[in-house]
Amino acid sequence: MNNKAHCGICDHKIYDFDIGAICGITNEAPNFSGKCNSIKPEQQLEAKIVDVHTKLKLVTKTKKDTIGHFILYSLINIAIVTLYYFIFTHEVQTGGKKGVLVIAFLSICLFGIAVGPINTYVIDYKIAKKAKEELDALLKIYKLDYEISIEISNEAHGDYDVEKKVKIFRIG
Repeated sequence: MNNKAHCGICDHKIYDFDIGAICGITNEAPNFSGKCNSIKPEQQLEAKIVDVHTKLKLVTKTKKDTIGHFILYSLINIAIVTLYYFIFTHEVQTGGKKGVLVIAFLSICLFGIAVGPINTYVIDYKIAKKAKEELDALLKIYKLDYEISIEISNEAHGDYDVEKKVKIFRIG
């Protein structure tokens, strides 16, 4: 874990456009090993916890829609291939063989439409889960833990309201 991750939860952090995150006490880039002795994890930590958990909750809320999307387009694909099978067998009996490439292309496209959101969900979930694990590992260094309750409401087109309750406490 790099030192700037520690700055992400510290209220002393100042952002410099040339250097990036710098310490508000030393006015320099973070320079310590293990943990920072001057860290002040309060408002920035709470904001980070809320951000990480909000992203994770938003991703997990899309799981049912993603599975439903996959099932719907898979069923449409199966229906088209089945329908074409009956049409093709009739055409073969009457001497025609048209449309095989069109149906194959359509089937592959529908399969891509069915699988694409699953791939996006898996990637987004891994990113959100990794961010939570990194935050938890960082807090473990400072012997901090938290309890959080998040409710997301009025969600429409990427905008949402977050009602949160965060309790940060020392352990051990």
